[in-house]
Amino acid sequence: MAKNTIGSILDQNKITDTNYLDYICNLKRVLTIEKRVYVFNEIPPDALPANATAIETTMFEMWNKDYHHGCYMLASIVLELARKYASHLRAFNIKAHLETMYSGDTRALMFGTTKS
Repeated sequence: MAKNTIGSILDQNKITDTNYLDYICNLKRVLTIEKRVYVFNEIPPDALPANATAIETTMFEMWNKDYHHGCYMLASIVLELARKYASHLRAFNIKAHLETMYSGDTRALMFGTTKS
């Protein structure tokens, strides 16, 4: 598997007002292939507890290494949004903000698609 798979797919499918659902689907597919879908679906841990188990420590370290997925997301949206979300380096946080922004349009788009 190519190291830059997510980057190439997101470069080809940059987010616009009309393709939010496609963008999210493509992103989920790539993250699933890379076994990193947790960065998209789960809230990242803030800190490691003092009495953390070995598994908790490993997961925490994985979360800290997976900042690049959020950076790929920032690179694949329009510059104004990228600037707005530059402080949100976690994919989960960026997705949450984009969902809020596109939620009304997404419902209308889904209705139009299913009606056709």
